[in-house]
Amino acid sequence: MDLGVKLLKVGPIVGSDVPEGAAGLVLEGTGAAHVPTRYQAIAERLISLSVPVVFASRCQDVERDPDSSAPVLYAGDLTAEKAAIALMVALSRYRDLGELRAWWAQLLASGRFGS
Repeated sequence: MDLGVKLLKVGPIVGSDVPEGAAGLVLEGTGAAHVPTRYQAIAERLISLSVPVVFASRCQDVERDPDSSAPVLYAGDLTAEKAAIALMVALSRYRDLGELRAWWAQLLASGRFGS
């Protein structure tokens, strides 16, 4: 199993295959972190395997509740590259996806969307 986090930049023109065995995945989509439909099923499969998936945006994302129960994590105001680094840190600290999600929510709350 690859212990790394993979980052893919995807959109209507650019598409990449998702590498197997990654410990985490960051998908950089278009505005509001939208990704092409074909990546939705891939994200759902990875999440069902307890692999954290982050949706990032190339532009400023819409405001989201950092404590959201959405199955994917959102990068918020982090670039895709920063989200990948943050996910690497999270995976080095937490094996439990629930704990990782709580840490991620705290990370986002301390940024632009926080108090």
